[in-house]
Amino acid sequence: SGNAPITGYTIQKADKKTMEWFTCIEHYHRTCITITELVVGNEYFFRVFSENMCGLSEAATQTKKSALIVKEGSQMKIPEYSDHDFKEPPKFTQPLINTFAVAGYNTTLNCSVRANPRPKVIWMKNKITIIDD
Repeated sequence: SGNAPITGYTIQKADKKTMEWFTCIEHYHRTCITITELVVGNEYFFRVFSENMCGLSEAATQTKKSALIVKEGSQMKIPEYSDHDFKEPPKFTQPLINTFAVAGYNTTLNCSVRANPRPKVIWMKNKITIIDD
């Protein structure tokens, strides 16, 4: 009204059940807004009045369809469980050291190996198994 430039907007909402209008915001200057404090599950209509130095417009632009306020899709996705593979190839944690043996005397050889599953350890020399004699 008054052919004066628009200086702001007034946004109103109405619950579809009551169709009673309430002002959400007045003197708003932008052309985009997010209306907060809406009840999840309710449906609302909105209308916008323009304003200038003469006051509010006589008529408002109203939404043709109601807007249903839905709960945000915050669904928890359960991660897939995957078994951890604990298999581990054999690895010497204490290597065998060079040892000299005298014929007729006992000699002890020491080393450590780590693996999973637990390995079967066999002592060999020149591809022949060494056993307690």
